[in-house]
Amino acid sequence: MDSPNPRHFQRAYLLSPQTNEEVPGFVAAHDEILGYDFETFVGGHLTRLGTREDIDIQREYVLDIQENAAQALQTVDFMAIAQEVGFENQWLLFDTYLDAVAQACADATLPEWRDRLGGAEVFTFSHCWTMAESLRID
Repeated sequence: MDSPNPRHFQRAYLLSPQTNEEVPGFVAAHDEILGYDFETFVGGHLTRLGTREDIDIQREYVLDIQENAAQALQTVDFMAIAQEVGFENQWLLFDTYLDAVAQACADATLPEWRDRLGGAEVFTFSHCWTMAESLRID
């Protein structure tokens, strides 16, 4: 996932070797940033300067992704997917399961964020996928 961006959210670093090391630090970075006394945030992307409120909003989005990914990991039924896909190709089975987890997370996240944060409709699935991987492995 990328650094905080005013009113937008950038693409997650999918399949990066550092994914699972970056996600906990990325989540924590919001609190670290908010620990500073500032009015203007320069995020380095797009054309808009940010505010404390922008960091608060993105923090809320990231925490929603984290909560929804954790819930999806608990509720998506691996065995139901296995019944559909079969066990012959374990890579296909696990990939289908992980995609279902990410989709459940995105489905839970998007209703609140689609019109609130630019890029949410484009990147939420990949953010959910990355967050679920981090929660599974960390």
